[in-house]
Amino acid sequence: MRVLVTGCHGKIGTALCDLLVQRGDGVFGLDRRASSHGRWPSSADTLLDPYAIHRVFETAQRELGQVDAVVHLAGHTNVHAASPEQVLRENLAINASVFQASLERGVRRLVFASSVQAFLGGIGRPSDDPRSTKPLRFPINEQTQARPTNGYGLSKLLSERMLDELASDLYDEQRGTSAISLRMPYVLDQGSFEAWSGRARGGHDYRWGGCECYSYIHLDDIAEAMVASLDADCSGHEVVWVAAPDPRVAESVEEIAEEHFRGIEGVEDAIVRDSFMDLSKASRLLGWEPKRLIRDRRAALGVSSA
Repeated sequence: MRVLVTGCHGKIGTALCDLLVQRGDGVFGLDRRASSHGRWPSSADTLLDPYAIHRVFETAQRELGQVDAVVHLAGHTNVHAASPEQVLRENLAINASVFQASLERGVRRLVFASSVQAFLGGIGRPSDDPRSTKPLRFPINEQTQARPTNGYGLSKLLSERMLDELASDLYDEQRGTSAISLRMPYVLDQGSFEAWSGRARGGHDYRWGGCECYSYIHLDDIAEAMVASLDADCSGHEVVWVAAPDPRVAESVEEIAEEHFRGIEGVEDAIVRDSFMDLSKASRLLGWEPKRLIRDRRAALGVSSA
């Protein structure tokens, strides 16, 4: 497969491109930063220029031939990257350019890096603040009601809805481009994963992840989910929630539920399952399950959760 990856020199982009190269795919990258590592060819350009993606396609096709798939990671990565309206405006402009160019170039599969903030949480408030954001029901999955709380999350949700139309049979009858949006939570590289695995109980602030049920995913797991999305058998546009099943904090699901989520629909079932998450669509559609779990690492390290 010949894959164009935007944001190829970022944390996720690097892990993904390395994985694609290892399995023998043709890879071409785009990033606003140049790189001399030479592990895959790339261009340095900014997608704030609407013509940049077309220049990159031309270069990628000279390097690889016809591009089969695009993994789109580039854009503002959080609400703090700029003013909220700038994050919203520029992310939507960047995404529209990449999506439309991918259809025009006959790309068969488009994978979009969405976020938990498209539908749940974001930068929240203390849990005792009556305005704090909490899930309306459990489990957390693709059917969870979308309630983005900042410009970054809104940019992701609106981009998903753009793909609903662009990858629909009505719009894309001739070209046949299909899309998968991966809603991902807090991404941990190996160092952060180890740090959270060894972290003591308590001391965490609800507003920095409690509203997202302390969800996380290991960097290598999200790279593998993206590769699985390239290979998945689907049409149109699918939204998939990819996360670890366990919380990243040391407290158990039961303790977190008791402290923050009493009375919320489905919370008792979540305690029985020992997870706030439902990852069944990722398993069914992508054949993907997370392999790197903090609870397993804590057990291997002999770190007690009691």
